Amino acid sequence: MAVNKVVYNRRTLIDLTADTVSKETLKKGFTAHQADGTMITGEFIGDDYDEIDRILTAGLTDGYKQFSDDGTIISTIDSQGRTLVKTFSNDFLTCITVLTDPDGNELGRTVRSFSDNSSTIITTDSKGQKLVKKFSNNMLNMEAVLTDAAGKELARLTKVFSADGKDITSTVVYGK
Repeated sequence: MAVNKVVYNRRTLIDLTADTVSKETLKKGFTAHQADGTMITGEFIGDDYDEIDRILTAGLTDGYKQFSDDGTIISTIDSQGRTLVKTFSNDFLTCITVLTDPDGNELGRTVRSFSDNSSTIITTDSKGQKLVKKFSNNMLNMEAVLTDAAGKELARLTKVFSADGKDITSTVVYGK
């Protein structure tokens, strides 16, 4: 029998009656109790931005890949039925990555653009955040600037690589 309120000696110790959690709003795999006291396991995967961002950046951890004949589209489907599609265009200088759920609903997208010599890489995500990476001609210096959708700087990373590649100096500044 589910319990949603515990009163001891006229004092309320636990009261779940106003809770709004449901299996549809609780992160997938996590457990909790609903307002009526029943235990639930979360099913929500749709707006988990950290997980979506990780997948868009690093790819899915399982599943299989399909390549088109021209080599411009890579599709990956994982065990949860999510599909990750990378579409290259503009002579491979633009890559659009889209993650969809099993029903085909878009969960997230990134657009990555490369300069002709790949010294500048611009990545824009679903929230409008933009990461601009610029490399020096000798590839020994890199500056990455992250801005929000309004263009406000969130972070700036500067890396300096030694000529032998054994040492890296990094400096991070948050906000501006």
